[in-house]
Amino acid sequence: MNRSRRTTTALVATTAVGVATAVLWVAWPDWSAGRAHDEALALWESKEPRSYSFHVSSCSGMCWSCPVRIAVTDGVVTGVNHLGDEQCGQGSADLEKVPTMEDIFARAERGRSEDWVDSYEIEYDPVWGFPASIELKCPYGTPDCGSGIEVYSLRVQSP
Repeated sequence: MNRSRRTTTALVATTAVGVATAVLWVAWPDWSAGRAHDEALALWESKEPRSYSFHVSSCSGMCWSCPVRIAVTDGVVTGVNHLGDEQCGQGSADLEKVPTMEDIFARAERGRSEDWVDSYEIEYDPVWGFPASIELKCPYGTPDCGSGIEVYSLRVQSP
């Protein structure tokens, strides 16, 4: 009877370790990505300049990559310059719809949990912490799907 009890205990312990390992295997990428996001956001917030500008290029599905330069002062977009060719259009942008770095951080965080996202890759700038690249991928074979954002050429006007 004592031997049977030890065997049962060992079996239960082995099963528990296996289940815990499986849970960590599935959940670890999201925990790790959340931690990387939080650390990058803290770095950005610790250094966030009062006035800055940056280039952003984004695409969703099948589209042209149309870069713009965005100027921000005190957390508010103050200017937008289109940098793309004629396919991108050169009209004026609605400044309320143009993203600040905070909006790009929010997009990176939201993108990790979107229902349509099968996988994602987010890279953060090592010096400033902002999301330098966000790539959200759909399941294989899904036509005209996915999203990507590139952020580059940060210029600080006023720290």
